[in-house]
Amino acid sequence: MNRRTLLGTATSALASVALAGCLTDDEPGAPTTDRSATPDDTATTRSGSETTGRSTTPADTTDDDSNWWSEAANEPDPSKDVILGNDGEDGVAHTVDLEVYREATGTVVHDQSHEISAGGEIVAYDTADANPDGVEAFRITCTFEDQTETVTIETSECYGWAEFVVSAEDELRGTYAIC
Repeated sequence: MNRRTLLGTATSALASVALAGCLTDDEPGAPTTDRSATPDDTATTRSGSETTGRSTTPADTTDDDSNWWSEAANEPDPSKDVILGNDGEDGVAHTVDLEVYREATGTVVHDQSHEISAGGEIVAYDTADANPDGVEAFRITCTFEDQTETVTIETSECYGWAEFVVSAEDELRGTYAIC
């Protein structure tokens, strides 16, 4: 392996580790106000493997390629769905309580109970309904029976939806999509 390839590989690995550290929890038991992701979350990074007809190595990446996620994190995208699901196959509907807190204004913009049929899924809220001003954070809390899950998402291009699912074993899981 030549020196340039080794240096490029090491730099890429270090950048991946640094990026992953920014997108996940240090500890699963961290308070929800300090958490940026849940333990079940997976962060995906851009690999730069678009089909070009030639081999792409880390040394071939440009500054534009390495900053795409930073640009996405600062680009507003107000519409983020909050999805509720029930993976139960026993025919039993479940009721969950959902609260969406808009951090920029310190207000609860959604506080409602939702019934989800067995095997069903609903879009319970869209952050665009709060008319966010640019990139804003929303703390979303879902409660099922004695279980509570909280995630925080932002209205940027980097974030996708938030999802809370009651499993077939009646366990509540909260996740969200992030670049």
